[in-house]
Amino acid sequence: MHCFVANSDCYVTHVCITLQVCLSLIGCCAPEATTAPTGCDFSHFVSKPTMASTKLLLVTMCLVLLILFEVVRKSRRTAPPMSREETAEAFERLWNYVYDIKYECSNMEMAGGRRDGDGAYPVCHDVWKSDSKCLVYSFGVGRDFSFDDVMGRKGCEVHSFDPSIELKDGLVRESGVKYHKVGIASRDIESNEYGWKLMTLASVHRYLNHVGDCIEYLKVDTDDPLTGGFEDQVMREILDTGMHERIQHFSMEVHLPGPLMHPDHGRRCKVLYNLFTRLEGVGYKLFITTDNVRGAQHRRKTTSFTQLTKKHDIMDKKTRIYWEMSFINTKFKPCR
Repeated sequence: MHCFVANSDCYVTHVCITLQVCLSLIGCCAPEATTAPTGCDFSHFVSKPTMASTKLLLVTMCLVLLILFEVVRKSRRTAPPMSREETAEAFERLWNYVYDIKYECSNMEMAGGRRDGDGAYPVCHDVWKSDSKCLVYSFGVGRDFSFDDVMGRKGCEVHSFDPSIELKDGLVRESGVKYHKVGIASRDIESNEYGWKLMTLASVHRYLNHVGDCIEYLKVDTDDPLTGGFEDQVMREILDTGMHERIQHFSMEVHLPGPLMHPDHGRRCKVLYNLFTRLEGVGYKLFITTDNVRGAQHRRKTTSFTQLTKKHDIMDKKTRIYWEMSFINTKFKPCR
């Protein structure tokens, strides 16, 4: 059980128990029950006097314990920095994987999108059953519902998620697409620092009463100011919870921020590669990768700008690489 992770309830419980034991030892608070507390509830403690010198000594000991907790927590989270050679090798391995197509789709449709192709996502009709029911989750809309609307007009039940746009939660579009003012994250948060409601994929699945249903298309295009995107968390969740068995198409925009010589950014090359290979291990095959350089081309007013330009800069410069990657689950079995 890995307790020392960011925002971990397990870690918080350890700290609370330590505080309660310390208060009990100090004497200002003594537990009435013999069972260990399970959270930060101090209501079961009662006042009890003790000697001031003993209190001071024990308070110091407790502070030392709490500092040790924090040191151990951070040490378990922080890996040693990667050298330039290790970072370059990890990036090159990730780069090669991204363009190594594993499944040749003979009948592919780009659904939705604007005139420049931005916002379009692929549907592989080699495996897509147009005459059967389908469930689509689309995370990250940014006011571009074109893909979602196309899938809705195909007869799919489509749910669009984006807490960052000013639309009414529960809005139903003409295409039948239902909008939810909710974002995706590694844990459920009622309101974050932006006032957004966030949920895990599994929680969304339960909330919409889809437990037992397959997701024929999962699309994720969400931005994270620190890591680049939430796609890491989604991949990790579907792999760790077994939800990968219930998803047929999985498309995402992968965000890789530079400079890669920043420790967190360089390590992310390894994280992404490991998640991709784990997906492949359970049957997910990459069938198309698109370089999203449309924004950069528009700003520079040229189509000559390519992903290779960013590849040469990303080790030392503050730039970002965007890949739109789509996978087919070759072991998918319909749920309905």
